[in-house]
Amino acid sequence: MKNAFPKEFLDAQGELLLEYREKVVNKMRVSREDIQMGGCPEAVESGDVASTHIGEGISIELHEKDIHLLREIDEALARIEGGTYGQCEETGEMIGKRRLERVPWTRLSIEAARDREEAQASILSFAKAS
Repeated sequence: MKNAFPKEFLDAQGELLLEYREKVVNKMRVSREDIQMGGCPEAVESGDVASTHIGEGISIELHEKDIHLLREIDEALARIEGGTYGQCEETGEMIGKRRLERVPWTRLSIEAARDREEAQASILSFAKAS
C-alpha cells in the first residue's frame, strides 16, 4: 500500500520529525557533557558519591531511551521517503492522522498499540503467576 497522505502533510511530518531529532540530539549532547564533567555538580561538591553514581545510572538509562527514539525518528523519516509512512506495521491499515500528528514516529495504529499492550500485560501477569 503506497502512502495515502497528501504531500503537504508528509512534508510537515518530515519537518516535525527533524525538529524532534534535533531536540533529542541536543539533549544527548548536554547529558554527555554532564556525565563527562562528573555527573551532578551539587552531589560532587557535597561529596555525595552515591548520588553521583545514581545520577550517572539515570543519565545512561535516559541516553539509551534517547538512542531508541532517534532510531524510531530515523525510521519514520525513511518510511516517508519510501512511501509507507502512516501504515500500521501490525494491521497494514492506515494510522489515523491525529495519532501521527501526536506521535509522528509511531509504527502502530492506536488499536494495534492497545492490542500489543494487552498482550504484553497478559504475558507479564502469567509470568508473575507462575
